[in-house]
Amino acid sequence: MNRDVYWTPAARVGIESLHLVEDSAGIDVESVVVGSVDDESFRIRYDIKCDQHYRVRRVEVSTLGRNSMSISLRADKEGLGPMAVERQ
Repeated sequence: MNRDVYWTPAARVGIESLHLVEDSAGIDVESVVVGSVDDESFRIRYDIKCDQHYRVRRVEVSTLGRNSMSISLRADKEGLGPMAVERQ
């Protein structure tokens, strides 16, 4: 299954574009969020990888722009316990 979802917040300025792929290998989500809070604009991108049982395997979040930052969280083999964290 491939699905694209778009939405805007009810009380703020912004939009999110999310792409979801579900197949025998698992579930992949890719999304970009653009918005503004307290007159500060932001752009972020996130990816979520799950196994076929919807257990989260990896989460990556990045800001977009000149001073971008990112964080990556990875689950252990069973999807339990502390996740490994990588910051850039």
